[in-house]
Amino acid sequence: FLGGLFGGKKEAPPPAPVNPNAKPLPALCLFITDGANADRPATERLLRESQGQPVYWMMVGVGPSHHFGFIEEMADALPNVGFLNLSSLDISDDALYEQLITDEFCDWVKQVA
Repeated sequence: FLGGLFGGKKEAPPPAPVNPNAKPLPALCLFITDGANADRPATERLLRESQGQPVYWMMVGVGPSHHFGFIEEMADALPNVGFLNLSSLDISDDALYEQLITDEFCDWVKQVA
């Protein structure tokens, strides 16, 4: 997963045909941060406005846990926002997936799918 972000090259699959009558598929959006954000009102507005959309925001805080109070608050307040704190990005893909795919996320997918 992270190897693809940091230099691993993979060809993208061809786009699937679009059915205009199909229900939108749920999406997982990873937001990776060090916790230093100066745009709290805009971030909160975006997260709240996304409540009616099939988007689950997984906020991944990298670094000391005390840097992530704001995004933890958003994850506690909103059903389509989760939070994961990693001390570093030195983690295997399997361990990362195990922590990203939470029961809360799975329950959310079942509700919107």
